[in-house]
Amino acid sequence: MGVLEDGITPTGLDFAQGVMNVGEPVAFPILPALKKWPPYFQGVVEIKAVCAELDVVLIGQIPFDMTVTEALVLGKPVTVYEPGAPASKVISQIWQEVVLQMNTMEWEL
Repeated sequence: MGVLEDGITPTGLDFAQGVMNVGEPVAFPILPALKKWPPYFQGVVEIKAVCAELDVVLIGQIPFDMTVTEALVLGKPVTVYEPGAPASKVISQIWQEVVLQMNTMEWEL
């Protein structure tokens, strides 16, 4: 699972696309999420297009939330510092999706 910046540069977008392309041959799930810091609409459009092109489901968009900064300053996870904050709620939902995907995978050892 990776969190992609929605203000991603063309180089960063190429990197993200390369990472998503790697997932299939090595059989691990690609579960991208977007972080909206700072809000950048074109980046969102570009990332969603890459996901659609690669048939990868975007599992969430973490909203801009100053509570994240407050938690970082205090050295705490935002989900612990303020569980009811908008970013905390989305991060928790994303984590639940990651756990679901991992639990439904067929693992080859």
